[in-house]
Amino acid sequence: MRLWINLAVCNIFKKFDEHTLSSDYQMETMIRKANKKDMDAIVGLWEEMMKFHVKLSNLYELKTNAKETYHEYLNEILKNDAAIILVYEMENRLCGYLIAEESELPPVYKQTRIGSILEISVTEKHQNKDIGSQLLKEIEKIFISKGIDRMECMVSCFNEISKKFWFKNGFKTYNTVCFKNI
Repeated sequence: MRLWINLAVCNIFKKFDEHTLSSDYQMETMIRKANKKDMDAIVGLWEEMMKFHVKLSNLYELKTNAKETYHEYLNEILKNDAAIILVYEMENRLCGYLIAEESELPPVYKQTRIGSILEISVTEKHQNKDIGSQLLKEIEKIFISKGIDRMECMVSCFNEISKKFWFKNGFKTYNTVCFKNI
């Protein structure tokens, strides 16, 4: 089971300033750090993303209490200084989010601190409007300000839309995750 949060890393994202973005489509938009009031909207975005993934593969099947469990997970992330949730707000509604954390690689590697993007989701209605790319640019700035010079993410091999997005944003494949049901 993959750990959702790296609680060992402290004080990485303590100071975060809100950033207002210019908008290509003349709407009031903002990327900011999430707060408790955003949790229900983020859970809704996550549910939309997971429904899409379940259609791709039964590997993404959820437990019956997944929504409640995910809500608890988000609350733990909010308390974790090593992690951050960014939200993209348009006209006072959330239409995307990104969850990231600083991660530590084993000390045998030259580069041990990396920025891990755990999740990114944009509601289908607002996809292909550069929202995901703007969220990535924002977390990249935050990682750079922390002295981190590499970001990583895990991408579903079943999700061609997602793979195209990551490659468009400069990410490259260097590992493949394999599984075997036993």
